[in-house]
Formats: sequence, C-alpha cells, structure tokens
Amino acid sequence: MNFDDEMSYESVEESLAESGCEVSAAELQGILCGILASGIMHKTDDWMEEVLAIASDQEEPPSDLKNLVELLYDWSEARLSQQESLAPTLLPDDSYPVIDQIEAIADWSQGFLMGFGLYCTEKLIEKDDIREALSDISEISQLAIDEDETEEAQHALLTVIEHVKVSVQIIHWEMVVQANVENGQSAMEGNDTLH
Repeated sequence: MNFDDEMSYESVEESLAESGCEVSAAELQGILCGILASGIMHKTDDWMEEVLAIASDQEEPPSDLKNLVELLYDWSEARLSQQESLAPTLLPDDSYPVIDQIEAIADWSQGFLMGFGLYCTEKLIEKDDIREALSDISEISQLAIDEDETEEAQHALLTVIEHVKVSVQIIHWEMVVQANVENGQSAMEGNDTLH
C-alpha cells in the first residue's frame, strides 16, 4: 500500500480487516497521534510493539500490518508537524451514515487518549490548556447518538471534529514544539522525518 498526500479511510479499514485487527482505522490513527503528541516518540524504540499489541492479538502480526502502521505513523507525523494546519484525523467521509461518523470520532478520541497515556502520565501534564484539551477529547470519546438524533448530530459533527483537531494541535504544540524550544531545539531539529 502506498499513500502520497492523503490516506484513505476505506483503504486503511480494508487493510486492517485483512490483517485480522481488533481496531478501526480511526482508533489506530488516533493511537499514533496520541503517541506523537506525547512528545516521547523519539525517545523510545518500543512504540511499534506497543501499537501492534493493541491492534492485533496475533503472536506475530503480519508484516503488512507493520508496514501499514509505519505508513500511517509517517503520514500522521508529517501532518502533525505542519504547525499552520490542524491535526490530522483519519475519519469516514460524508458518504457514511452520521452514526458511523460519530462512532469513528469517538473511536479516534479513545485511541488518542490511549496512545497519549502510553507515554505521558498525568504527573507530566503541568499546563492547564493541555489538561483542558485532554478533558475535551475524553468527553468526545464518549459520544453516542440515537438513530432519531441523526439530523441534529450531522450539524454538530463538523464542530466536534474541528474541536478535536484544535485540541490535539494544542497538546502537540505544548508537549512537542514548546518543549523542543525550551530544550534549545527548533521544532525541525526534534523531528526525525525528512520533508
């Protein structure tokens, strides 16, 4: 599988199903964004094993799954490091029923919190705006609607997705970019990916 500028939700979902994965495309990409936003990624080599253990209950996950996780990580990291844009989210488009879209943003948010929590404890979170952003993402991770609320939910969905993207960008800015500046690195020096 090869992705240039955009990842396709459908393609990632299909690849995960073929690999026998337990997570959705939204949740997997949320986990990776959570890890990236924690600011710990470049200090550890065990992230891949952690993600594969969450994504698959197979003793030896297929190499296609490892490749997909690496591609999705690289795609997410490249977009997250573009500070002028909002955080990337791999979600179903408007062709999906609104219930599926809301379930996906809740899964993405749960994944983000899981990934972030793997490498960042509450003790490391000192700034109120990070705590507030995490609290907002936590609330969104619990979203659910009834079938008769779909019209109202459709109107609110774009606002919710935008709120998640802004919250993640705030967390990434504080945990990664500002931390690099405070440690005497530019944001680019802290990023191992070539652009």
